[in-house]
Amino acid sequence: MKRILSITVIAIMIIMLASCGKENRIFPTPKAEDVAKISTSKIAISYVYEIMDKDKIVEILDVLEKVSDTGKESVNDIPTNVKEPDDIHIVNISYKDDRNDLMFFVYEDNGEQRVEIPYSGIWKVDSETDILKLLVE
Repeated sequence: MKRILSITVIAIMIIMLASCGKENRIFPTPKAEDVAKISTSKIAISYVYEIMDKDKIVEILDVLEKVSDTGKESVNDIPTNVKEPDDIHIVNISYKDDRNDLMFFVYEDNGEQRVEIPYSGIWKVDSETDILKLLVE
């Protein structure tokens, strides 16, 4: 009886430990109807490019909705693991109401485009999509 109880306790502990894995973080993509504009600029350039065209906003949000979690942590205010720091794009999504803007960074890392929200996570952009091109066209 003690053996069965021991095996049961061990099995429960293994199940509990296995379920403690990292969850897949989902990028907090806003609804298009809630967005007033998207602003973007490079860290090294002070010019701000504003996107107010609804079709363009929808296109960018569709890309953001499909990003996948890399499992990497964001532990700094700005990305530090980028070979070309001057090529980091700062993106602000402004809402129509009084909510705070959603601010994140877009950059390339080893040939892959990444989206990073400071202290929240890092996501990979689908390889067939060029979000940087969408942000500056």
